[in-house]
Amino acid sequence: MNSPALIATTFTDLSGHVSYGYRLYDNYGKTYCNMSSCLIEDDLELLQFAIREEDEFSETLFAFLSEEQQGLEINNEFYDFDLIKDVLKGL
Repeated sequence: MNSPALIATTFTDLSGHVSYGYRLYDNYGKTYCNMSSCLIEDDLELLQFAIREEDEFSETLFAFLSEEQQGLEINNEFYDFDLIKDVLKGL
């Protein structure tokens, strides 16, 4: 079974510059985005941000979740499909 997860992340580069975003991964791939102006602490807001900033991997993963009506772990808490379907509906 696929185990997708979305994690709010603070990135720090070697020069000390800090940026914010997320890491998104499952059993088959991974991606990240560091384009947020702040650390997004609300899980469903993080999911909305990830959908707006999606790339090919995340687009495919979010489509899979919708088609299979599968839930998603966000910041170490599992959300059943019923809890995220309204956010995914805009895809």
